[in-house]
Amino acid sequence: MTPMPYPATALRYALVLCLAAALVSACGFRARGSITLPEDFRSVYVEAPVEIADELAIFLDSGGATVADSRGEADAAIKVQSENYQQRVVAVDAVTGKAREFELLYSLEFTVRMKDGTMLVTPERVVVRRIFVFDPNAVIGATQNVEALRIDMRRDAAERIIRLTEVALGK
Repeated sequence: MTPMPYPATALRYALVLCLAAALVSACGFRARGSITLPEDFRSVYVEAPVEIADELAIFLDSGGATVADSRGEADAAIKVQSENYQQRVVAVDAVTGKAREFELLYSLEFTVRMKDGTMLVTPERVVVRRIFVFDPNAVIGATQNVEALRIDMRRDAAERIIRLTEVALGK
């Protein structure tokens, strides 16, 4: 009986897979959305409009932190000082002269302060951009698309706030 070559091939694939996993983990790769917050940043007070505060709470929770009810009981405080949405025309239909593409801008300014008063992140501005095409035949759908884009933009801004905080913490 002749030996089958399949176990050797399977062993090679397993070895290549293990090697790839080791290389990816060694380079510092982390899955999108994975956050690691240090022990001294486990309770955070968030002072922000409700929508962005909810997104921040999701990211903080995934990093092992909780949202504190008051500034006094928190290890740190994230304060969103300003929030702004803008919409600009990017392209116009050559035939009708009506706007066809728009750029949505979502910007906010925030700070992060530790419990002892140390400013961890000085006033920092985050800007998120999205482009969407307006279809005049689907006005209701376009409105829903804009709202979905705004939700996505808030999520991206919240993630950037947490990432910038991670960097400031030295993670």
